[in-house]
Amino acid sequence: MHAWRPTTSLLTRSLTRPPCLRGPRLIPSISHPHYSYSHHARQVQAVATTDGDVALDTFRKLAWEPSDPQPLHMRRSHDLPASGQWFAQPTEPPIGDGKLNQVFLGPSFAGLEHDISSSSQLCSYEILVDDKQSSTASPSPGRAPPSSCSNRALRHFVVWLNTPTEQEDPSPSAQLYLQLAGWILLSAQESPTRSTFLQFQAPLGFIAAASRYNALTRDPAYRLTNLYVAQTSTQSLPPDLQSALPQPLIASAAGKGDIYGTSLWLGLQPTYTPLHRDPNPNLFYQLAGSKVVRLMTDRGGKAVFRNMRRRLGAQHPGSGSPGMRGAEMMSGPESELLHQAVWGDDDDSSSPDGGSEEQEQPPTKIWEAVLEPGDALYIPTHWWHSLRSVGADGSVNASVNWWFR
Repeated sequence: MHAWRPTTSLLTRSLTRPPCLRGPRLIPSISHPHYSYSHHARQVQAVATTDGDVALDTFRKLAWEPSDPQPLHMRRSHDLPASGQWFAQPTEPPIGDGKLNQVFLGPSFAGLEHDISSSSQLCSYEILVDDKQSSTASPSPGRAPPSSCSNRALRHFVVWLNTPTEQEDPSPSAQLYLQLAGWILLSAQESPTRSTFLQFQAPLGFIAAASRYNALTRDPAYRLTNLYVAQTSTQSLPPDLQSALPQPLIASAAGKGDIYGTSLWLGLQPTYTPLHRDPNPNLFYQLAGSKVVRLMTDRGGKAVFRNMRRRLGAQHPGSGSPGMRGAEMMSGPESELLHQAVWGDDDDSSSPDGGSEEQEQPPTKIWEAVLEPGDALYIPTHWWHSLRSVGADGSVNASVNWWFR
């Protein structure tokens, strides 16, 4: 699998077209449920919650030691330095959505925007871009609508990058980001599908530049969206950013003290992670913006996955592993069926394939948590989960998690 990476020649402003990954990906529409309810296909209930600091012994008793561990939503339970240092509010209200809370990357990321040296660490990015804006096709009921970064916003971003400030020419960093934005636009234009899902590697400064552009763009229609630094190891961050994400006591002391992975999730809304499961416990902290998390037991998630496999049938024999977050879960029929099972419209009485087969299945039991900045969520081993952001398009949404034992 090929992904775009800047090379040494790129860092010296050589402009060559990178290879890309193309394919459709659907992003679910945004909702922010605050209630428990039943639907013919789903029974949704709130995750058990605590409020305020959670002592280690309390966490062990509630979530770690029971023979059948349950998720735990710990509201207002952390105050990581990153939450107060990394983000900023706009200086002017946006056009049209002034009542929505807006968050952008702050001064901590300003230096990164211009750091494209060969020693600069690369992060894993993904984006969904829409080049078929004239299409009038509507999504099927209960499926994710074609929400994606618009061609128009990307073109305005290119113009912004190409506008010199104090120099006669754009800076070397702007040249690199110009090339990357141009590759994204070209890939979308060449794709036969309406929405194009791309993965690439680039410096962290790319999202810093994109967020600054959004902060200066008052009209939401011209903001960049769906750009996501997804599952990037915090070890790749500069030391000053790493120090703003100290390990929580729960992750380091609740079990054996084995923290085998820490990841940053930093995106321009909307962001989305499809249904998947992790092989070890997961402690998930929300830093900026809001996320809705829906969870299923191991048994419930496997049933959804088997049902999806059965519906796809022989036409899609290569469906991904239920323990992996693969490309097939990000685009195409598998993505649509998994989204329908977790997030499908609650007033939709049809199954994803247009029939009533879903009504013949026992309702899927789902647990839900709405995470605000300062909240933490404990996800036990093998519990399936899917996440999506809540809030204004183009605003920053940020989370960090620790996988531990």
